[in-house]
Amino acid sequence: MGGAEPDDASRGSTATHMTSECVVLLATDIRNCRAMTEASPSEKFSRFLKDWFRESTRIIESHEGAIDDPALSPSFNQINTSI
Repeated sequence: MGGAEPDDASRGSTATHMTSECVVLLATDIRNCRAMTEASPSEKFSRFLKDWFRESTRIIESHEGAIDDPALSPSFNQINTSI
């Protein structure tokens, strides 16, 4: 009734901080990837993917970009192409 309004913490709400940023998302696809997977020995295709990710990472980083998802970084040794 004449008291002060409870603050956000006492009401159980979550405080947020909003910012505005320019974000660019790059989505890529390797042409004929499935055919290459099926036609190439797994070691050869694994090397191809490592090289592709390494070069893609170099290009992205040279333009001050970053790869934000560890699952997308070129850190695998060999893939299983029998899946």
